[in-house]
Amino acid sequence: MFFGCGSKPVGGVVVVMHVALCTQYSLSPGFNFCCLLVEQASLKFPDGFTGVVTTPAASVNISIEVTGTPTPSITLQKMEDGSWIDIEGKRFKVNTTLISISSVKSSDAGQYQLVLSNRPGQSTAYEFSILVESK
Repeated sequence: MFFGCGSKPVGGVVVVMHVALCTQYSLSPGFNFCCLLVEQASLKFPDGFTGVVTTPAASVNISIEVTGTPTPSITLQKMEDGSWIDIEGKRFKVNTTLISISSVKSSDAGQYQLVLSNRPGQSTAYEFSILVESK
């Protein structure tokens, strides 16, 4: 976890104070600060999960658990020609508990990753694969 902090020069030395509350503080005259509790974004897939095998036209639902304070934004990306490309569209939905792909197409096969972002910065959370087999 990361904590907001305030500081005040005291006799040429900077005193740093860490506080685990999100509130306004006034510790002494002229020394006010606001702290914000921030927890690094993290992702948990089911144990042993590395990917999914599916067929064209099927739907895929993958349970996930995304945590962090503030709640992280989640970006789904696919590896295309050696680069990660953001995936957007009505067939792909991602939230803090589920990755959902409807009407899978053969072109959906490949390597994916979720990127989580919140105030501490950006972190690549997890890579997984989707294999689409013909019926």
